[in-house]
Formats: sequence, C-alpha cells, structure tokens
Amino acid sequence: MSEPCKDIDAALRQLNAAIDRQNARFRDLEKKQQACCDNKNNSSNSGLEARVKRLESYCNSIEQLFKDIQQTVNTISSFFKGG
Repeated sequence: MSEPCKDIDAALRQLNAAIDRQNARFRDLEKKQQACCDNKNNSSNSGLEARVKRLESYCNSIEQLFKDIQQTVNTISSFFKGG
C-alpha cells in the first residue's frame, strides 16, 4: 500500500513544481506589464508626442500657405479677367 502513496506523493510534487513554474511566469508577466505601464509616462514618449505635434503644426501651416496662395492666384486671375 505504500507504493501507491509514493506515486501520489511524486505526482503531487510534480504538480507543485508545475504550479511554482506557472506562478513564476505569472510574476514575470506582471513585471513586464508594470514596466510597460511605467514606460507610458516615459520622457521618450512625451518627446515623440512633441515631435508629432510639431509635424501637425507644420502641416497646418503648409495647408494655410496653400490656401493663401490659392486666394492670391484667384485674386490675380479675377483682376486679369475683369481688366
């Protein structure tokens, strides 16, 4: 009867070892998740945000410049049509 108990004890040890490995993996994933969340506030991200905002500003400026040029061309065109 002690032989089945040894098998059960061995299986329980293996199960316990597997649970420990899973817990270790879970802790590692939690650390990685926390590091990812911490990096959201990282200055490199805010630097990237600032660069994107500057690019958006440049695009808006260029768009406004083209609108101004179009208006000027329309004004000159209407001057020659009317004259």
